[in-house]
Amino acid sequence: MASAAKNNGLTEDPTVRIETGDGPANGAQHRPSFEILQRDGIGIVRISGRFATGTDYAFVMEQTRLIKGMNCDKVIADVSEMDSAGSEGIGFFVELHASMARKPGGLFVLAGPAPRVLEVLTLCGLIPIIRITADFDAALALCAAA
Repeated sequence: MASAAKNNGLTEDPTVRIETGDGPANGAQHRPSFEILQRDGIGIVRISGRFATGTDYAFVMEQTRLIKGMNCDKVIADVSEMDSAGSEGIGFFVELHASMARKPGGLFVLAGPAPRVLEVLTLCGLIPIIRITADFDAALALCAAA
């Protein structure tokens, strides 16, 4: 196994870092950018850009598969750099939440959503269901306490 580097006080295994997205798929559809990490048993997904309706479905399903494949009981989606979320983004969050909820001690946390993302989550009735924190550090603290 590769030697671990320190990042935000957590051990990071560089062999578990995946970066995907960032631009149109075959020139046709916009894709948000994903960075998928695993640190100290916590899955971390950093999403930036627009996660809009019409985002390449196969791409979204591949990201979901990669995240679930880490076999973490806790997953943080850091969306502080995400501009907006449409139906594909909301479906992605619900899928990860449901996947974590089925695991004993499982937890899915949405960290740092922008006001537009919070508005969509509110309209969908997800605010009381999905754990949301103001920022990434608060999400880490929540996962550590769980």
